[in-house]
Amino acid sequence: MYKFKIITCTFLIAVLCACSSDDDNNSFESKAVELSIESSYNFKAGDAIGLFVEKRSDRNTQSVAGNSNYKTNIKWIYQEDGNWSPAGSDDIIYTSEDGMPLDIYAYYPYTGQAGTNEISISSVSCIMTGRVLNVGNDNTQVKLALQNKNTLVKVVIPDMDILSTVQVTLKGALSGGTLYPAKLGEDDDFKASESNSDQTLTFDNGCFIAYLPEQVLAGNKLLLDIKDGDKTINYNLPEQFRVEENKENIIPVNYTVDNLSDLPNTFMVKPGEDIYISAQKAYKIWKTNSLLLSTSPDLSGEVSSQAVWQEDSYEVVEDIEVIGSGENAIIHVKTKTDKEGNAVIALKIGETIRWSWQLWVSDYNPLSKENGTTYDFNGLTFMDRNLGATGNPKAGGDRTFGLYYQWGRKDPFPTRGNVEMAEVTSEIKTNLANSIIYPNTYITSSSGQNDWYTKTGSLGLDRWDGEQNTKTPFDPCPKGWRVAATGSDGESPWNGLVLPEDENKWGSGWHFEETPLLGYYPAAGQRTAIGGTTYAGSAGFYHTAKSGTTLRLDFTSVNLSFGGGKAAGRSVRCVKEY
Repeated sequence: MYKFKIITCTFLIAVLCACSSDDDNNSFESKAVELSIESSYNFKAGDAIGLFVEKRSDRNTQSVAGNSNYKTNIKWIYQEDGNWSPAGSDDIIYTSEDGMPLDIYAYYPYTGQAGTNEISISSVSCIMTGRVLNVGNDNTQVKLALQNKNTLVKVVIPDMDILSTVQVTLKGALSGGTLYPAKLGEDDDFKASESNSDQTLTFDNGCFIAYLPEQVLAGNKLLLDIKDGDKTINYNLPEQFRVEENKENIIPVNYTVDNLSDLPNTFMVKPGEDIYISAQKAYKIWKTNSLLLSTSPDLSGEVSSQAVWQEDSYEVVEDIEVIGSGENAIIHVKTKTDKEGNAVIALKIGETIRWSWQLWVSDYNPLSKENGTTYDFNGLTFMDRNLGATGNPKAGGDRTFGLYYQWGRKDPFPTRGNVEMAEVTSEIKTNLANSIIYPNTYITSSSGQNDWYTKTGSLGLDRWDGEQNTKTPFDPCPKGWRVAATGSDGESPWNGLVLPEDENKWGSGWHFEETPLLGYYPAAGQRTAIGGTTYAGSAGFYHTAKSGTTLRLDFTSVNLSFGGGKAAGRSVRCVKEY
């Protein structure tokens, strides 16, 4: 019996030694790891995260972050297609050759700081950390969740769209802090800064954003420097504001704009983005315009907002809400991510619409020439498409038509289908008021001047052309753009335009690709003074800000001084303000 036990022990030792020898000699295939990031933050192409990768010395024991035994502060970049990729060959993560698991620790935003004890972040960017543990050789599709370490604050300055060039500096707030790589993914891996600093804010999705640690912003104290061209506005926070986690921290900024022409009637918005619109123009226009004031408007009711109309099959509005009240109210409009088109958004005081705005939702940005371009001619800079157009000009088709505008009115009408109509009255003040209160009603005229504004005489010739040839509060073009009055020679904006050669004529418009280079002008037709649509596909009518100087294009001639009445709805090709 004793002899049997010795033999058994010897056998077990031999087996164990054999197993140990196999383990030591076993090799594992080293594979590249693919990372996907889960986060509440909307990354943009070019954003980068930093990663620390540690290999375990004991398969069942988590490694200590920051030991730098595998990969130290490597950089991965967010791509246009929504994937993450290593910045270079040295940033690729491979599973270990000996089969030992990896622990991956992450932080955002990436910094190139070499040290691993502390990482200092001094900006108002979103700060996030996370980790994923026990990444083995059979697990190369890795999901890594990032948790916020500071709080989103939205500074809402209304009337800012993709054309805005405003710069905003946040004054004297706590921002940034210190990350500790050895603790990444733990609750205490970040310490907020304890000193105040000035930070430039980022314009994103209709507002200026900052990520701040919890704090109290003091009231009656300078909070923002707002630079709009050559103007600087110092904004004092009227009362203290507490920045808190798990709360929507919105700071609405209302400042007075004296020149109502600086508040646009059309906003250019990319699909999926938000826009914030100030109520102040709705109040001020009824208080300062003598004709509107003479109608004794009631401006005492509650503020609300609604979509008056949207293009058929291209409804772009996701949601509308009103922030604040009265003259300080702000309309917040969310647009759909997958739709291009137009909508008219109204502000109501009580039960009456007092102003409305066009949302032009497309990927076109004439300022940066993104997804399009501009053209210089006669001392003017023209957009490459009609106001409201959502189709690529090079593609042609009716989506390049844009919308129709009655001369001197700010609100658009569709180029096809029926619209509500009402006959012009004998009182100018009533017609002007009705043009605002009923933005979706086409005011017709069947006699006299064929004008929606007046039945007699040539009145209101400054509706789109103010003193010293300036933009007016009723101009339908976006911020920084206007309806052209004249070119640099004092003549038509299109003075010198001739029809292109036959081979450059498109089936439903004209492509000016040589001299002058002006791009595509669709034959969008018009809506007549009595409301019907005509000439779509065979003629184009383009308003100027001067009465009786409409550009008319057909396939045989160019007319630079076409009349036809101010009640006619026609295309607008905006030019940069001059």
